[in-house]
Amino acid sequence: MATMPAKCDDVLSNPPTPGVYDLVSIQYPALLRDAGLTAGRAVLDAVAPGGTLLIVGHDFSNHQPSKDHEFHPSNFMMADQLVELLGDDFEIVTNETRLRPNPPAGNPHVDDTVLRAVRR
Repeated sequence: MATMPAKCDDVLSNPPTPGVYDLVSIQYPALLRDAGLTAGRAVLDAVAPGGTLLIVGHDFSNHQPSKDHEFHPSNFMMADQLVELLGDDFEIVTNETRLRPNPPAGNPHVDDTVLRAVRR
């Protein structure tokens, strides 16, 4: 696989080059749902053949954020929505919820979702 420099950018204003990154990682909600599918597809398209897509985020299925908190999970694309965008050229290696081993005291986020897929 080719070595590409790390890139952190707004995928809508400066989309990554398609098919060149060995690792594309999204850590915790990062893609706004308002952007539509364009942002999600740009991220998936950036994964090179043989490359890995890794998405880690909080599992919100049993938790709703405080009304005082400005973050709302419904504003972001989560791993399950990105799974729906994966084509036949991706093999899902891991798609599960995992218990966080050492959550901070009083933090309601005790589980994380992990999606790992490899582009064929």
